[in-house]
Amino acid sequence: MAEKRVAIVTGSSSGIGASTVRELSRRGWNVVINYSKSADMAKKVVADCVALGAEAVCVQGDVSDDAVCRKLAQTALDKWGRIDALVNNAGSTKFVAHAKLDDLSGADFVRFRHNDMDDLERC
Repeated sequence: MAEKRVAIVTGSSSGIGASTVRELSRRGWNVVINYSKSADMAKKVVADCVALGAEAVCVQGDVSDDAVCRKLAQTALDKWGRIDALVNNAGSTKFVAHAKLDDLSGADFVRFRHNDMDDLERC
């Protein structure tokens, strides 16, 4: 039997990311589940994926940090020796009433870490 394919899905402890890892598990993939804050939700998604026949691991971290991205990749490589797919699903949300959408600024749509600002100034 061929080795299972491996996917990393960022932001996969809930919503679209969780649905994605469940579907990949159903289709025979092994998955790395990434979460930023909710360990309990991530553990539930891992259990769901295992019940669907996948091997699954979870990795905590904010993927706006390069070291976390490297940790995600290294986790997959250490466990399965391969990465076949990456789903960049993680994001951030600012909740605003629909009647107040005009109050949003460009800064609300872009989040920079301090080091990223240094990089932009060099451009």
